[in-house]
Amino acid sequence: MPRIDTISGKADLPAEHHALADHVLKVFGGIRGPMSILMHNPKLARPLMDVGDYFRDQSVVPPKLRILAILIAARERQGAYVWAAQVNAARRAGIAEETIGKIRSRAPVSSYAPEEREIIAYAEQLMRANRIDQATFDALKNRYGAAWLIELTTAMTYYAMLSNVDVDLTSTTIGDLSVEADLSNVTLRLPGGRDLTGTVRVDAGSMEICTPEGTAVSVSASGRTGEVTVAGRDITERGWQSPDLETATHHIELYAIAGLGSIDINPIGGCS
Repeated sequence: MPRIDTISGKADLPAEHHALADHVLKVFGGIRGPMSILMHNPKLARPLMDVGDYFRDQSVVPPKLRILAILIAARERQGAYVWAAQVNAARRAGIAEETIGKIRSRAPVSSYAPEEREIIAYAEQLMRANRIDQATFDALKNRYGAAWLIELTTAMTYYAMLSNVDVDLTSTTIGDLSVEADLSNVTLRLPGGRDLTGTVRVDAGSMEICTPEGTAVSVSASGRTGEVTVAGRDITERGWQSPDLETATHHIELYAIAGLGSIDINPIGGCS
């Protein structure tokens, strides 16, 4: 269960904040994701919505380039909801599936198209080290100007901040998932009633994945010294699929990578 109850509609808010709720509903079609938490503090949520509105409607950074950087930010901050939302935005903006896959799998900067490399390099350096080397900084500043670069940086840090608002995914409508954990212990609850494909990776921590009732699950797994299990049974070498895979209406397909850590998938409909 979420440690803070989510705000899901106007009825959860005092009347004085219904106008803000209407705006959130107009933009997103529902009060969900980070806003379902942030709306507990409407006076904070309002300016945060204004910043998001600016990036959607007035940004000087073209959507393709901006979303590339935002995807890096969401990946590095392990923001599953923000990642999924921005993958959908990337597709609408015309970003190729191959490029989305490269970001998901942490492909080297050299593998990207020339017009993408400078953005990817800048985003990865900022999110990983909070520092940008001079050559990478100068390349973007000289090409686009200071105001453009400041806006790109602000967009990345804004969505990185949203990624730090941890959200239970069971009530979301995501279809593409990428979650990584380093030294942390993570419980991930996946949504039901729809198909979902994703990658989960644990370097040195642990992750428990709760899958919903009525949804078939297929798992491909790999690990160095880590372990991937289903209900405690090691499936690292051979993978696993639920018995109803052929007959179920909805499916979850996961690629689970356990570096030095462990991933346990609960296919029964809930976690302890």
